[in-house]
Amino acid sequence: MRTLEWVFLLVWAAAWVIDMRLRPSGVVRIVVIAAPLVALTAHLFGEGARWQLVPAYLGVVLYETRFIRSRVSLITFVSGLLAVLGLVFGILFPVPRLPHPNGPYAVGTLSFAATDAARDEIFTAAPDDKRRVMVQVWYPAEAQPGARPAAWLSRADAMGPAIAAWVKLPAFAFSHAGLIAGNAVVDAPWDTSQARWPVLIYSHGWGGFRQINANQSESLASHGYVVVAIDHPYGALAATFDDGTVIPNDRSLLPKRGTPEFLPASQRLEDVYSHDVTFVLDELERMNRDDARLSTRLDLSHVGFFGHSTGGGAVVIACARDPRCKALVGQDTWIEPVPDPLVAAGLDCPALYLRSEEWTGDANDARLGRFFDASSGPRWRTSIRGAKHYDFTLIPLFSPLAPYLGLKGPIAASRVMPLIDDMMLAFFDVQLKGAPPSQIVDVAARYPEMSLEAGEK
Repeated sequence: MRTLEWVFLLVWAAAWVIDMRLRPSGVVRIVVIAAPLVALTAHLFGEGARWQLVPAYLGVVLYETRFIRSRVSLITFVSGLLAVLGLVFGILFPVPRLPHPNGPYAVGTLSFAATDAARDEIFTAAPDDKRRVMVQVWYPAEAQPGARPAAWLSRADAMGPAIAAWVKLPAFAFSHAGLIAGNAVVDAPWDTSQARWPVLIYSHGWGGFRQINANQSESLASHGYVVVAIDHPYGALAATFDDGTVIPNDRSLLPKRGTPEFLPASQRLEDVYSHDVTFVLDELERMNRDDARLSTRLDLSHVGFFGHSTGGGAVVIACARDPRCKALVGQDTWIEPVPDPLVAAGLDCPALYLRSEEWTGDANDARLGRFFDASSGPRWRTSIRGAKHYDFTLIPLFSPLAPYLGLKGPIAASRVMPLIDDMMLAFFDVQLKGAPPSQIVDVAARYPEMSLEAGEK
């Protein structure tokens, strides 16, 4: 929970205990009456209210009315129960704190929408609809002391209910999503210690969105990369545009597994994602020439792709098709929809495949193994013991209930998140910045939960 929430609850708990045990009078009684109200006011104005603590708010009101009416112990007792209920809800549904980036650079962020005039939007019936994506960029920035970091979500009013619905909770369950802060400052001045920075493009999974692993984007940016994440409309949980447009996930695009429609539909989905990736890279080339926000700051001779799940398969396809891709990271790569000829041919591009324990040993993993063996470029494959599919995202931070909802594995978020960050950073540093290849092995050695296998030449 947040700092002033703890202060509020602890002050009230102290006042409640003093009142129940000592029955104070005089100045002490005034303090006992006033202190919870002062702490509550500080919390509301300093941090903002959230639904999880509503029982605690009501408990304070009930507690205070008891002083007006009489010393009725039942009222005091009920107010205490409400406080406990608020505490429980506050712990079960916290306001997560994104891990602070540990690189030498501060982080800035900017967003833009882009329309591919050459590509029809195949997921709508409108004949003149063109494919449009929303993009967010994290980049090395000059430090801005005192600047307020951007919110994690730009449209929490839309994304909060969408997240709740995806995990089958009431719509209000994530109404506090707008209180979650990131670590990047909007439109912060670029760091000028380098003229140009290598570029990484991220593709999210089915039901993901561009900020779903913002911790990775911020971390990589703090180490000297420009990270470009895409909202893939209709496949995203919700694609939110700066003009207010919200495009929700269309679950009909991915029929039930085992049906005849499933494989063709999943192939079409990954193909669209992959074209989004290459289109965004085209846009970056244009903006690097003539858009003041990015102009000349991108080193587009050193470009990497990374993606999770559906996005992992999409970047495999995009990297095979586009020679501008110099390095690839797949996180639980969904390779079943990747075309057979590509799986048989493999890649000659350097690649790292990070796998959760949950995604090993099944048909998808066997197909990834065939693809891995067929590839000729430098490549590594890992398995993270105790990790599940969503451990590659920020979802494990949303609630300590996540393991019981099947949203994370037994490995602690505080362990798996830096493991993923460090491994990706080592790989991209080797491939795009010329770091020694031993750096990958050195990082893996720090995490015994992770196995590391290098592909044969």
